[in-house]
Amino acid sequence: MKSVGLLKSVPTRCSSKRRSLEASKILSNVRHVQQDSSISLSFRRFESLKMTLGSTQHLARPVPAAEALPFHKIAVTSLNDNEGIPSLVSASWLKDNLKSVRVLDGTWFMPNVDRDPVKEFQASRIPGSALFLSDVIADTSSGLPHMLPAPEVFASAVGAMGISNDTHVVVYDRHGVFSAPRVWWTFRVMGHNRVSVLDGGLPAWVEAGGEVETAPVDPARAGEAGLEPPLSSEVTPPYSANKDSGRVRTLDQIKSNIESAEEQVVDARSSGRFYGTAPEPRPGMRSGHIPGSKSVPFDSVLREGMAGMAPPEQIRKAFQDSGVDLDGGKPIVASCGSGMTACILALALDQIGCPLTSVYDGSWMEWGTREDVPVVTDD
Repeated sequence: MKSVGLLKSVPTRCSSKRRSLEASKILSNVRHVQQDSSISLSFRRFESLKMTLGSTQHLARPVPAAEALPFHKIAVTSLNDNEGIPSLVSASWLKDNLKSVRVLDGTWFMPNVDRDPVKEFQASRIPGSALFLSDVIADTSSGLPHMLPAPEVFASAVGAMGISNDTHVVVYDRHGVFSAPRVWWTFRVMGHNRVSVLDGGLPAWVEAGGEVETAPVDPARAGEAGLEPPLSSEVTPPYSANKDSGRVRTLDQIKSNIESAEEQVVDARSSGRFYGTAPEPRPGMRSGHIPGSKSVPFDSVLREGMAGMAPPEQIRKAFQDSGVDLDGGKPIVASCGSGMTACILALALDQIGCPLTSVYDGSWMEWGTREDVPVVTDD
């Protein structure tokens, strides 16, 4: 198959232009790599990890250019630095391309919700999908939930799923659009640009007539919460992670930014939590927000009921109405309660042509429990 050139330019500001013609040409020539569905893992802890990560049967295959879908079936976003792969795909697109991508269930629930992503995955799932547990494939030593894992942990995890650096990964969740963007952002930060979010998630898949597996699944696909990803130099996974630390903000960096104001911090929590009029869902946390940050509730960039991403014009308006400068080239950093819904804002900004947004990984789980950082409740 003839290779295609990739769009290399990375904008310093958001652009509302839709590169439809260029995108359609690129997408019609996307290269997929055939992978071996049997992954040999040579030590016991890696075998236990497979229980979390799922089967390796639904892997990428070569896709001739003649099979390219009509462009209207693909929701294309910023193509500046993600190798021509759209960051958002529709259910109809996934139905037609299910066997050429690796599908991951990235469902996560708030701590005050009595639901279990493992049990729900066992009950129903998109055919061939595997479970990506953000609380397991994480830095579990930090004391904070779902912090970004070390590159070698991430590489081991996704390598055990049968994912290579050339695999097109599609992530969905059970809400619609809620936790899948965190998995998308994690892949992007780790240097994997061939990743998309299923717009509308599992509900959209069902509505589009997509098949749902309901038969009991092997534990190797169902996952088991609480397993620790292995760290070992004995095995080299079929994957290489290249973490872009420049897209991750720490508490000290956010603290310094209060004075420098070099970056715009946007907060995805509800306005009530932002202004301290509504309680935090986790105990022992202060109410309010980081001084100088802007409130952009994550549901303001989604369709009603988290049914999918809002249109680009609604996304731009949500940010601009909150006082965020989208056109001046000033970098944007997203924050939220724990680093989860901040990634919805990152995905939304990608829809309107912004470069990959940085995220304050510790977010309010870290900031709101510290007494040595300022918290305000007004503008």
